[in-house]
Amino acid sequence: MSSTKKSKSDVAIRRRRDIIAISMLTFAVLNLVGLHTGAAGVVGQFLAGFWRHLVGQASDLPPLLMIVWAVAYLRGRQSAFWSRTVSIALFFLVFITFLQITSAIPENNGGLIGSFTAGLFSRAFGITGTYVVLSAIAIIALILLVDTPVAQLVDQAAAACVSIGR
Repeated sequence: MSSTKKSKSDVAIRRRRDIIAISMLTFAVLNLVGLHTGAAGVVGQFLAGFWRHLVGQASDLPPLLMIVWAVAYLRGRQSAFWSRTVSIALFFLVFITFLQITSAIPENNGGLIGSFTAGLFSRAFGITGTYVVLSAIAIIALILLVDTPVAQLVDQAAAACVSIGR
């Protein structure tokens, strides 16, 4: 009896996961179509405007990340999902902040989020300090993404440099 209950609950979980993943894929594709064509209707135009306003030139990345997350979710690969999600979000934040800081025309490069973080960081740390802080955040994101101790990463990088020198 409990085996039947468990299998029914497993089926329900898989079905829910499939529905969520397909919904995410649909939303992501609709976003991409809206960003690159006029073929997604009013909703697609709204979503395109939303992403362009929010993250500027990086507006393709959120829908692409949604596709990656949807496929991972569909395949049931949720181990380390949240640490990887946080690391990707940090990389994304660094990227749009960098776009905003390095741009000669700052209006739309990093979007609202990039503009906010660039302004906050540059006031708090200055431009050079902002590059240092963004580099540190990127390294932290890399550590979360690869889930490997820093000492091991340094050892591997040193070994790679030594092998290049031979």
